[in-house]
Amino acid sequence: MIKKIYSIVIKLLFRPKLSCHDEEINLIFHSISHQAKDKSIYSMSKKKFEELVHIVKKLQIAHKSQFNKDLKIIFTFDDGYKDFIINALPVLKKNRMNSIVFIIGSNIFSGRKEFISFDDLDILRENNVKIGMHGYSHIKLDALSHIELKKEISNLQHIIKKAKLRTSMFSLPFGGGNDLVFDFLKNAGFNNVYTSSYGSGVAFKSVKLYKRIDIWSIDNHQTLIQKMENFWDLYYFFDNLKSKVYRVK
Repeated sequence: MIKKIYSIVIKLLFRPKLSCHDEEINLIFHSISHQAKDKSIYSMSKKKFEELVHIVKKLQIAHKSQFNKDLKIIFTFDDGYKDFIINALPVLKKNRMNSIVFIIGSNIFSGRKEFISFDDLDILRENNVKIGMHGYSHIKLDALSHIELKKEISNLQHIIKKAKLRTSMFSLPFGGGNDLVFDFLKNAGFNNVYTSSYGSGVAFKSVKLYKRIDIWSIDNHQTLIQKMENFWDLYYFFDNLKSKVYRVK
């Protein structure tokens, strides 16, 4: 209901316009399939993804023209679905977009065909896709005890060593983080932590905390630009009041 009311207010009071962003904008995606699965907002069809990438490309061109300054936009993908390689990567390469794929550690050697495996890592490297981690078992880290958190990070470090990965980037599963989690991540070499906190910009704790913008399969030209121009801040403010997910302030 809040989302619907806010959407109406935005249509009446605002029209999307460019602003001079000083920081990079990180967009969150998950699965990019030939056809969206089960009507999930986190499963996007390749066709819809292409449409959104083209909108982002036009926004970058317009921003450069208006401000004589590049608008850096990073496409981040949580969970490490293999369909990134098949459906998303060709579109990103064609449009010269930067991307980061966050992989769940336990999936690398699991043999599960829907996820990126050890054999796929070279494909990512060869195509200049940055690789980050999304936990070992994809569990909400701030819900773990000290002992459980230590085991989770230790298992992840073991997998990273086995897969011969080098990365300082970590995406918080379910956005769950606190000071203890950040200290553990820093000690494990993850100095760049990507959150589920809405918006753009970076906060500093013991690690760098990057805000991101969730992009859904139901988004269109208008909502995509509204999100990138922070017109959805009010909706996420109310959403944050109901959520126990860690948010960057």
